[in-house]
Amino acid sequence: MKKSISMALAIILALGMIPFMVLSASAAQEGDYTYEVVGGEAIITNYSSTAPGGNITIPSQLGDYPVTKIDDDAFGSRDKLERITIPDTVISIGARAFRGCTRLASISIPDSVVSIGEEAFYDCSFKSVTIPKSVETIGAHAIGFKGGYSVYTKISNFKLYCYKNTAGQTYASNNGFAFELIDGTPFENFFRAIANFFRSIINALWPF
Repeated sequence: MKKSISMALAIILALGMIPFMVLSASAAQEGDYTYEVVGGEAIITNYSSTAPGGNITIPSQLGDYPVTKIDDDAFGSRDKLERITIPDTVISIGARAFRGCTRLASISIPDSVVSIGEEAFYDCSFKSVTIPKSVETIGAHAIGFKGGYSVYTKISNFKLYCYKNTAGQTYASNNGFAFELIDGTPFENFFRAIANFFRSIINALWPF
């Protein structure tokens, strides 16, 4: 009886270790990218390049798996990056994914992206960005903010290009950013330009 119980416990422990073994086996490195494979899709967990120069195009595939997510903190504090192109296979950009990329002056977000995590592009230097229709959620202080930890300051003269009744427009309105509707009529954009002008004056006089 004791032998049977011992064998049963050993089997349970072995089965319990399987998820950890699978997770460990799925981690891989290709070039400057560390990634994990989950459900046949690659998730970039870290970018390790220390080379000078700052223009990169994130690969759409790693190890023959489509790159669908940029994980939390994956590119955080890579202060040499200046221009990044994200492939149209990416669906999710994690929290703080590019936080602290202080020289990042240009970012291209494809229309495959559905979610952008909190502080994803916090403390970057670009002054404008286009948010595609596909984006459904944008986390707090994800875009257009700078400063230290827990000190959120809006980037001056920051502008969002977005579509009507989308997460991009909601984010711009909720945070008091100037924005232009890509699918807006000339009439709508004319009055939007006037509103943006007065907003810029208010922000200059009473920054917050």
